[in-house]
Amino acid sequence: MASYRRQKKYNLLVLELDSLNRKAHLNLSKIYVQLGNIEMAFIEHQTLIELDSNNLFFKRVYAGLLLDYQIYAQAMLQYKKCLELNPHDIKSAKNLAFIYTKIDRDDLALDVLKKGLVSSPNSSVLHTEIAKVFYKQKDYENAIDAENQSMQLGGDSSLIKLKIIGISYFQLGQHEKAIEYLSYVDENSESNETMNYYIGACYIELGDLEKGELFIKKAINQGVSNNLDNFYTRLAIVYEKQENYKESINAYKLAYQYSKNKILLYHLARNYDVYYKDKTVAMKYYQKYLNENDTNNAPFINYSEYRLSEIKMKKHFDLDTIN
Repeated sequence: MASYRRQKKYNLLVLELDSLNRKAHLNLSKIYVQLGNIEMAFIEHQTLIELDSNNLFFKRVYAGLLLDYQIYAQAMLQYKKCLELNPHDIKSAKNLAFIYTKIDRDDLALDVLKKGLVSSPNSSVLHTEIAKVFYKQKDYENAIDAENQSMQLGGDSSLIKLKIIGISYFQLGQHEKAIEYLSYVDENSESNETMNYYIGACYIELGDLEKGELFIKKAINQGVSNNLDNFYTRLAIVYEKQENYKESINAYKLAYQYSKNKILLYHLARNYDVYYKDKTVAMKYYQKYLNENDTNNAPFINYSEYRLSEIKMKKHFDLDTIN
């Protein structure tokens, strides 16, 4: 801190002698950031822009500082001015598009990036940013195409890009291709829950339940995110397909514990219903599910009402049976 204060004092002395000294204003802006005086840093940047309104570098640095402190409206304004000065300014196009995605204006983000491609058609960076927007929009085919174009134009085949491609293939139901990409990412980075979950889910969809179970269990063991409910749900599905209802019930219970997702009550009811001769617990879960009024899943509601009525009727007849 003492060093920054000395530098501040020196640059202020320079400005006393020459108030138009751009280098001193720029140095002061950096020093104020380090000292935590962001307001003064902004003032220095504004002074620089007043001194040279056509200086792209000054505008871009100021925009970057505004972006760092999430002052999006002013950052957008500065990046737009940067692009007016230089339509080939890929960094400004990228950052402006990023801000638009943060405020959920993906349409404007794509517009900026596509305009950037008109000026810089061979920019692998712009194609990568377009892929990210498509991925956010769940437009997985276009996300894959954009990432492939980026790599064809010389962009690096980073693990993040390959991860986007792999998960996109999973979402499109192309599970073998998804495994190819995601396994490469998993093998060349620190193993993590997301990769193991998607790889496991792919194997499950391909019918290899044993491998699917292995990878889903890895994801659960590594699970530190908010996705444990998804992991346990997928594991429950594996056990259910294997007709291992005791384990599927345990997994569905854990999934419900983490998410409180009402549909899991239905799955618990069904598994209890299939596994146990005594339908008391199954009835409890059918009723709990019906109490949730899950209007988005009418078939499940209808079945639960039907099955609950059927069990009650059977219990009634059992009571009336003379042994």
